[in-house]
Amino acid sequence: RMFATAQDSQWLGETIAMLDFKSTKVHDDSVAPRRKAAIRALVRKELQSHQISLLIAFGLLVLHVGTLVVRHVYVLPKNSESRFTLEAIPFLWLLIPWLMGCVAIAEERKLGTLEGQLCLSANRWLQFGIKLIVVLVLGIVLGGVVPVTLERVGTLAGISSQIVTSTPGNGTYFATVVELVNAAGVIALISVLASSLTRNTLHA
Repeated sequence: RMFATAQDSQWLGETIAMLDFKSTKVHDDSVAPRRKAAIRALVRKELQSHQISLLIAFGLLVLHVGTLVVRHVYVLPKNSESRFTLEAIPFLWLLIPWLMGCVAIAEERKLGTLEGQLCLSANRWLQFGIKLIVVLVLGIVLGGVVPVTLERVGTLAGISSQIVTSTPGNGTYFATVVELVNAAGVIALISVLASSLTRNTLHA
């Protein structure tokens, strides 16, 4: 237990007192800053691990804006397949939480970095919690909030949309705003579970 919990601290030249009970208080005072630094480092590491997903999200952003321009310039028939396809583009954003959740744990296991991470002084539950929170936040924002916001902007510009209503019905094809955001969160959770059970992103 002592080996698992003891940590080295930088020696600043002070006199080492083996039976000095005051050192316990100094250690307690340093726990909070150290914990904050660990959390910041873990969050930064998780964001770096999702760089590819963020690049894909940027590509989807360009594609979505392009479809909004096309829908604004060309008035397509109401029941045409072309209009249905263009208005379904926002649902491609649901691939982002799916991809992020699958990358979260499985990719680190594939690269061999998971074992080293679990040997750090940070609690394992803290590390897993940060992974889950980062995936959920990014998944919900990119998978639900961003496409809805873009569709809202398009609606204000006079472009018809099928997913920006706040209540079911009203001619919606697939889902409402709340349903899309909830779907992104559920997909992210299931993907993290799959990632924890597999050895690489493809399997997840």
